[in-house]
Amino acid sequence: MRIDKTVLFIIICISGLQCDKPLDPIDAFTPELIVEGYLTAGKSFQSISLKQSISGDDLFDYLYYRDDPHKWISGAQITIATDSWEVNLVEDSEQAGIYRPSEQDRFVVTSNTTYSLEVQYQEEQLSASTTVPGAIHINIISPFNGTNIDSGDTVILGIDSAEKGFGYAVTIDERDEYNNSWQLIQHNYFSEGYFFTLEERIVIPNNYFRYYGAVYVIKVYNLDRNLFDLYVTQSRSSWDPEPVAMYIDGGLGIFGSYSADSVFITVTKHEK
Repeated sequence: MRIDKTVLFIIICISGLQCDKPLDPIDAFTPELIVEGYLTAGKSFQSISLKQSISGDDLFDYLYYRDDPHKWISGAQITIATDSWEVNLVEDSEQAGIYRPSEQDRFVVTSNTTYSLEVQYQEEQLSASTTVPGAIHINIISPFNGTNIDSGDTVILGIDSAEKGFGYAVTIDERDEYNNSWQLIQHNYFSEGYFFTLEERIVIPNNYFRYYGAVYVIKVYNLDRNLFDLYVTQSRSSWDPEPVAMYIDGGLGIFGSYSADSVFITVTKHEK
């Protein structure tokens, strides 16, 4: 893909280089480690992926379009720790660049706990941390008849949270198309039915529910600072010179956490 120097200049800004004066983006590009890992409250931790950008073009593609021409990094030392324990991750035997806890080191993510990540690869070091938000519970305020709505209804939800994160992501998907995996760094992960909010009273207009007879999954994610700020800043135009918020020391990517709850809504045709 050809890309002009203005775009490459923005890519370099995102990479954390000084952007107070023009630089030749071709000469200035330096490969960056890219880490990706998510912690879900109440679930077993799955994996960390580690890659390296190999050109300005692939960094731009990764941040905005999820194209994936990166170099997967093997042979890194990766640890995840809390105040009371530390786990060394083991590289997957079938997929380079994927690191998981060994069978005896598997752990369940707990709310209100801070997890630290340390990565060592050759002379490069990368670190990050996340504090897992508290559990949440969705209450359906409207419609009053529970989980069935007619074609003209607006859905209103209330969120109970012992420990609110930095904001909520709300997704609305048809159940048959629902994807339970969480790839937050993927710019186009969400369907048309999503938004972010700081409010604990969430109003979802009926235009989010397009088909009669369909069952929709409404899922609310209680996001930590890393995830909420990443998505808010990443949702800006790719031409915006402000950097994407990543909170990774020594590289790029995301190490974030969330708790979540979901409800199912069935749409029926409104009869006059």
